[in-house]
Amino acid sequence: MSIRFFDIKKTTSFFTLNLRYPKGITFEKILFQLEKAAKKNQFLLKTDFHYPIMYINPNSELITTLVNIYQKHNRDFLTAPLCSGGRTYAKCAPNLVPFGPVFPNQKSLAHQVDESISIDQLITLTAIYTEVLYLLSR
Repeated sequence: MSIRFFDIKKTTSFFTLNLRYPKGITFEKILFQLEKAAKKNQFLLKTDFHYPIMYINPNSELITTLVNIYQKHNRDFLTAPLCSGGRTYAKCAPNLVPFGPVFPNQKSLAHQVDESISIDQLITLTAIYTEVLYLLSR
């Protein structure tokens, strides 16, 4: 949970929370706890929107295909799939997951001023994405 926006005035204060929670915890349970704390502290709690948890079984065809192709092209059989907070596009449709492009021991420059990848990484990623798209489209 993080505070995304804070506005303090003489008589009122306003803040926005960004909630992320793991599989097994429900939004309703979190909301109940927040409502309890808000009431105790004389806050008004308002829910503007909620995106349901995004979970795809790691043993699904989608995930196993992504992992197998990644391993085939990198010979990296030790690194476990990573689940991050990034889900900008993945929340827009069912059965969609963010995939790539940071490799182990590589600094992530995603969304940074100096966002870049090497030519070798670009070639590897192109091969991975091409094969993934081909296999999943069959």
